[in-house]
Amino acid sequence: MNSSAFSITDMYMGVLSSLSTDEKIDLIGKLIDSIKLKKDAPTAKTDADIYTCFSGDWSDINLERNFDRNVDIW
Repeated sequence: MNSSAFSITDMYMGVLSSLSTDEKIDLIGKLIDSIKLKKDAPTAKTDADIYTCFSGDWSDINLERNFDRNVDIW
């Protein structure tokens, strides 16, 4: 790995650097737990699974869109 390359872990460290020591320790524990869970129960991801994390953020957008407007024809 090239030491001058900016990695995703460097990006996360930049974002997480403002966390308190207790918050960082809590995050470390959660990361370890997530690794243990993945190690214990490996699952195959499907294409649909990739987008499920966005369902709460994006699913209501379609409901909010208004398609009943009238457009004047020139």
